Amino acid sequence: MKLVKLVVLKALQAFIVLGAITIGLGIAVWLYPPLFPLGLAQLDRSPFCPRDEAYPAAQRRYNLVKTIGKVQGALHLIETDPEGYELWQTGSGKFWIPEGQIGALSITIAEQRVDLYGGSAFRVREGDIVFDCKAGAGAYAREALQAGAAKVVALEYDPRLRESLRRNFKDAISEGKLVIRPEDDTKSASAGMGTASLQRVILTPDETPSSETMASLKIDALVEGLKIERVDVIKMATHGVALNVLDGARNTIREHRPRLAVATQESEDDANKVTEWLAALNVGYAPACQVCGISPDLFVQPDIVLFQAPAL
Repeated sequence: MKLVKLVVLKALQAFIVLGAITIGLGIAVWLYPPLFPLGLAQLDRSPFCPRDEAYPAAQRRYNLVKTIGKVQGALHLIETDPEGYELWQTGSGKFWIPEGQIGALSITIAEQRVDLYGGSAFRVREGDIVFDCKAGAGAYAREALQAGAAKVVALEYDPRLRESLRRNFKDAISEGKLVIRPEDDTKSASAGMGTASLQRVILTPDETPSSETMASLKIDALVEGLKIERVDVIKMATHGVALNVLDGARNTIREHRPRLAVATQESEDDANKVTEWLAALNVGYAPACQVCGISPDLFVQPDIVLFQAPAL
């Protein structure tokens, strides 16, 4: 009987200790969420991101959430116009945007603050030529130009955001440092965009262009049409059509080996598929996890992956 009591006592003590550890870990994760992906990575639930990359990648995501709040706290509406645009003062300067899109602008500004599409070897450098795929109102493009980019090709299929880009980059456009594509006329059909997709944008200006329209992007044709001698950086936040966009940039990637920042949140943009596609080019692209989240089945999931190949 004494032995039974001793066993029960030890079991109870172990249960209390285990419970205390579990509660402690729960509190730690609640106070600092990046610890959760770190724990999952240690349990081999990070099939793409290496353990040493999963934790800092989760930290960037956490920092992004905090930074969005700081960006929003510094916003000030300056003016509106009858065409449906608003001019906002932000911590990163003034931006014209379509009415109702201040939330999206806040996120893209915060993304630049935490180097979501760059950092270290992937940062835009002096003299770089940059392709910004899904440019929005131009938060990334502005950072690239301020970093010394010689030219930014801003690719945006929402005509309202293209108008925002024109307003936000008047000087850079006149100096030839920023180019917007597609254009708002039939010349776009010969500059990397199919005629049917061009008509869709012109005929339905109030409709957000579909993924099908985004998928029509042909960077190779744009490089040739704009007579660009090299491409150093391609940033892609293309919402489910990354592989289509990559396929339209096959020659550019093979010949120029630009640094790539690819958003991979969508299942169609699976990081493994993108990595395999680049590996098939046989130019040595290696991936690095930049931002990680958690999938519904509790695996560490890359949201943004950076790729770099050996220099030519």
